[in-house]
Parts: sequence; C-alpha cells; structure tokens
Amino acid sequence: MSWVGNDKKKGLGVMSFSKKYNLTQLVDEIKYEWVIPIKVTGATSFTLFAVWARRMPGYTYGKLVYTALQELINIYIQTRLS
Repeated sequence: MSWVGNDKKKGLGVMSFSKKYNLTQLVDEIKYEWVIPIKVTGATSFTLFAVWARRMPGYTYGKLVYTALQELINIYIQTRLS
C-alpha cells in the first residue's frame, strides 16, 4: 500500500486487494502529495499515476494535475528505460 498526505485521516492511498500484484512507489520524496507514481508488478505490469484532483488555492483542478504530471513524466520515462 502507498499512502501520501500530511494528515493521517486525509490523503491519497493506493492499495491492491490481490496478492498477485505488488505496488512500489517510484519516488522517495513526494513534491505533489496528491499525485503518486506507482509501479505495479504482477500478471500485468504497468506504471500507475494515482491522482486526487483536489482544490488548492491559486490552482484549478486541471492546472494542478497538469503541473504535477509534467514533472512526473520524466520518472515514467526513466522507469521504462531501466
């Protein structure tokens, strides 16, 4: 399971209900706490970008997600190459 959030009761969690899949968070330090890049391995392996598009002062939902994904796409590319 991966969990990101400053509050123990409010955040973004990603979990698998199957033992056939393993979840690995792709970054050690989360800059955007509402976007988590996850490597999913198992019968089918893929990279998952979990997103909670929440309201933040000074950002629209789309701009916040777009800004985070622009930076995280480099992580995706590096993961695909390794």
